[in-house]
This record gives sequence, C-alpha cells and structure tokens, in this order.
Amino acid sequence: MQRIDRRAEYTALVGMILQLICFGLFLILFKVNNSAATLGESFHFLAGVGIWALIFIELYQARLASQQRIEIQDLEKQKLQRFGGSESVFQGYSPDEELPMERRLRILRKWFVPIIAVIIALLHVLFAARLLPGWWPTNWLSDALETQPAKELGTLSIVVGVAFVCFVMSRYSLGVSKIPASRALRAGANYIMGNALICAALAVTLALANFQTYMPEKILAKIIPIVLIVLAVELILNLIMDIYRPRIPGQEYRPSYESRLLGLFCEPEGVMRSIAHTIDYQFGFRVSDTWFYQLLQQAIAPLVLFGVVTLYLMSTLVIVRPGQEAIVLHFGERPNSVLKEGLHFKWPWPIDVARIYPVDKVHQIVIGFTGQINWFNPEKATAPILWTVKHVTGKEFQLLVASKDLESHLKSSAKANKGNSQAKKSGKDLSPVSILAGAIIIHYNINDNSLIDYVANYKEPKAMLEAIAYREWTRYMASADPMGVMATQRGRLTATLKKSIQAQLDKNHSGIRIIRVALVGMHPPIDVADAFEAAINARQERETLIWKAKGDANEKLPKAKSEAAEIISSAEADRYAKVTIEKAKATRFKDQLASYQYAPNVFFMRKYLDMLVDATQKIRKYILAVKHPEKVLLIVDDKEKLPAGLLGLGEQVQQEVEKQK
Repeated sequence: MQRIDRRAEYTALVGMILQLICFGLFLILFKVNNSAATLGESFHFLAGVGIWALIFIELYQARLASQQRIEIQDLEKQKLQRFGGSESVFQGYSPDEELPMERRLRILRKWFVPIIAVIIALLHVLFAARLLPGWWPTNWLSDALETQPAKELGTLSIVVGVAFVCFVMSRYSLGVSKIPASRALRAGANYIMGNALICAALAVTLALANFQTYMPEKILAKIIPIVLIVLAVELILNLIMDIYRPRIPGQEYRPSYESRLLGLFCEPEGVMRSIAHTIDYQFGFRVSDTWFYQLLQQAIAPLVLFGVVTLYLMSTLVIVRPGQEAIVLHFGERPNSVLKEGLHFKWPWPIDVARIYPVDKVHQIVIGFTGQINWFNPEKATAPILWTVKHVTGKEFQLLVASKDLESHLKSSAKANKGNSQAKKSGKDLSPVSILAGAIIIHYNINDNSLIDYVANYKEPKAMLEAIAYREWTRYMASADPMGVMATQRGRLTATLKKSIQAQLDKNHSGIRIIRVALVGMHPPIDVADAFEAAINARQERETLIWKAKGDANEKLPKAKSEAAEIISSAEADRYAKVTIEKAKATRFKDQLASYQYAPNVFFMRKYLDMLVDATQKIRKYILAVKHPEKVLLIVDDKEKLPAGLLGLGEQVQQEVEKQK
C-alpha cells in the first residue's frame, strides 16, 4: 500500500521544538546580558510556536485524508484485479465524492484554522503590549530599558549561531514545502526566517554595544513588538481577504496564517517574484503579466539602488537646530569641536557619526525611589498622600539621620546618673540614628561650552549625576535634624544640596549645570510610620505638659515669691520693732536706775505722779489750791469740755492747717 511522506509533519514538529528551545535560550541570554531586544526576541520565538503547531495539525489531517483516498483506490484496484468487476466495494462513494477524512480537513480549514489564527494574532498583540514601554510593560523590560547591555561578546556568538540555525531551518522547510501536500510548511519557513533576520539585527546591535553604541539595541527593542503587531494585523487581514477572494478551481491552497510580508524575504525567487505571486493569488489572475508590472520590475532595481545611494550620501549632512549642539565622532575618537546650529558637512557613516544634543532643554531626574509615583499626576493622586500608605510602586531610598533625642537623653542621663550602669544601659537601648525616606527632583541641562565634557568624560552622565546626588544627600542627612528636614529646614536642605552637587559636578568635569533641586517628600518609612506618628504625638503631648507646667509656674511662683517677701518683710519689721523697744527699755532701765540712785525720793515721787497721770488720764480732775479742801463746796459741771482755742475752734483750725500741708 502506498504511504504518504511524513517529512513535512516531522519538520513541523522540529520547527515547533526549535521555537520553544530558542524561547528558553533567549530568556537565559536576557538574564545574562540584560538586553531588552533579547527579551523581545524571546517573545517573538514563543509567538511562533502556535504557527508550527497549527501547521502540524493541518499536515496531519491532510495526510490522513490523502491516506484514506489512496487506501480506497488500492482496494478498488485489488477488487478489479481479483473479480474483474467494475462496481466499487464502497457502495455510496464515487471517485469525486468527499471522503470522511477529507470532510474533516475541509471543516478544519474552514473553522478551526481561522479560530486558532485569530488566537495566535491576539497572542502577538499581547506579547507586543508586554514589550512596549508605553503599553503594559513587564518589570524585566522596564529595568532593562534603564540600563545598558552587559557581556555583549559572550552572547553575540550564541545569537549568531541561533540566526544561522533559523536560516537553515527556513531554507529546509521551504524546500520541503515544494511538495504539493506540504504547502503549509511555507508559513513556518516564512516565520522562522523573520526570527533569523531579527537575530541577525540583534547580533549587529550587540556588536555596536560592545563599542559603547547602545542606541541601536534600544531601537530594536521597540521594533520587535511593532513587528509582532504588524504580523497580527496581517494575519487578520489575510483571514478577511481569504473569505472574499475569488475561488479558482485547481488553485493551490495557501493558508491564511502564512505571512506574505515575511515571504518577501524567504522566497528564493526574489522579492519582486514574491510580490507577483502574492498579487496573483489575491486577485485571481496573473497581474504579473501586465505591461505596467513588467516595466516596474525592470526599473525597480536602478530606482532602489539610487535611493540607497542617496540615503547613504545624506549621512554626510548634519543639521543642528536652534537650542541644539552636535559633536562628530571620527572613528569613535574623542571629539575636539562642537557644531553650533546650522548646516554642517562630515564624512559619511560609519567614518563619522554625529550626535545632536538639546543643550537648552531642561532635563529632570527624580531620586529616592524606584518605580512610579502618584505625586506628579493629579488625575491619579485622588487621595491624600499619607506616611502610612505606600505611594510608590518600587522601593524607597532610606537615609540615616542623627538622632537628636538620643544625644539629649545621654547628656541628661550622664549628668543625673554619673557612674550609674543602669543609665548607661538605657542609653544603649536607644537607636543612635533615625531612618527617613523621601524624593528629590533635580532639574539640569548641559552647561554652556561643556558639551564635550558631557559626552566624552562619562558613559552615562545621568547615572553619574544620580550617584553624586545620592551621595551628597546621604552626607547632608547624616548631620541633619529629622524634624527640621521634614518641616522648617527644607529650604536650607535644597540650597545646600544644589551647591554641593554642583561643586562635585564641576570637580569631575561633567558638563552638567544644576538649575533647581526640590524636595517633594520626606517621611519615615511606611513600616514604622505608625510608631513614628505615635512618638510625635507623645512628644507633642510632652511639650504641651511642659508649657502648661511653665505657665503654672509663671503664675504661681511670682505670687509665692511676693507672699514670701511680704512675710519676710513683716517678720523683719516685727523683729526690728521688738529689738528696738527692748533696747529702749533696757536703756531706760539703766537711766531710771541712775536717777533712783542719785535722788530716790524724787524718783519715787515722779513715778508715783506718772502712775496717777496714767491711771486718771481719762478722768476729769479738779485742783483745789486751798488749805482746807474739805470745806470747799464742789459743783460738778457735766457739760462737754470746750475744745482749745477761741470759742472752741482751735482744734478744728489745727486740723485744717495739717490737711493743707
């Protein structure tokens, strides 16, 4: 019995396995060289697995259909040879009738292939979205775009080898697809040829990166997802055109998932012949036989050559716009002159390479965290930014700040507890530093007449600026007050940082001029923010109690001091009065004693009379100067005694005179 050649199926399996192996290999290479283009090509390889799987399924079903048709024909021949009859052993089947396996193949091509092709197109778009920076990039891609490829020479040879293997696989698959039953293999040959071309471009960019030219690798990393999108769009368009294209009996089947664009580079007949076959297939007649197409085919080569030469000669022109300056690298050597705005001439690429820089443009870098932040996007910053809520997608840079509380605590403990081991132990329990996190915005541009320093002295001026900014920021915060930098000392911090960063940049001949340094956030880390707020609240409560105690002291101490002074003054007056009186009494006693000793009778009489005066001071007295007072008749006048002076006015006059004084 005749068998169908299964080389096409084996080729499809090998192609699918090769795509998977290359996917894993390029992921490993990405981890080694950190190249965004290598990551993109790994996704490109993964997207091609579905193409080869679909080819294998279609070839397998086509083989079963052909095998069934051959088996029926063989059985019919055997029957004719044995019995000489003319009737088929399979009643109900004619030579032109569709067999079950052929019906399955038709249904597979009508429904299964378009559905899977749409899924493959969606996977291409999904992979492209994960590889484009502005869409839905992976974290690997974001990190790779911010850095430069490493170990280029080590991975370059592997990439070249993969490109060669893919090219050989494409040529072999294309050769097998010449068999009419294996026509579907051409789709895989075209796709893996696209992998080979991008691997070749990747090898070139890695070779340029070895000479510190990283821009082609960054550009290729953005081209690969665009290629995936173009392939997805082409696949959908092929499905639509395959539905509406005219059907010609006996025309060769061409699957909708076969890329016509990649076929331009894969077909051995050349690009123009591939275009002709594509147009003939889509329109249903031989457009390539028309006179216009024949004329275009004859003139296309000179036109393309003229365009290529013209484009190459345009590399001798350098146009510098206002606000820009340019330098020319002659065989990669250090430039010695700067091109100002205007039109300039140079040697063609790659002898001379011109690089244009916007010297007047103000650049911005934000340091202090990784990832993204909501501070600069008012639409996303819908809620207040709190210490206790994470507001960045990455990690925050933590700074060590000297603890002023520890210093004051140790000083007070040393004074109050000299030689006390327990006090020393309590001081050791406190952290010697505080930890703060924040973000700083730095605006800068290229300094006047310093473009050569900016270009030639440093491979990555932005990375150098970030390193200096982090170092100066860390150095300043080591001696700063935590509460000060979070509140009242921000202006001093930004002014000092601007001055110190600019000094280091000038010292290192960086060619960068700092325009502005702005501190947009300074706060404790999120893990300790709650404890920090509790400590601040306790500190504020302590300050409140201290000031309240000071107020009470200012109110009560002066009053207590005045009362104490009053009591002391009263006591001093009493003491003075008593001491003086007693001294006077003692002096009077001495004088009385002397008087008594000198004239006792007189002293006695005077004391006696003084006693009578004191005893009868408030008693009205009458003096009778007669010999026989008992014979005198006393008439008591109980009227009030007139005051002294004329008509009793003497005392009142005396009081008025004293008041006037």
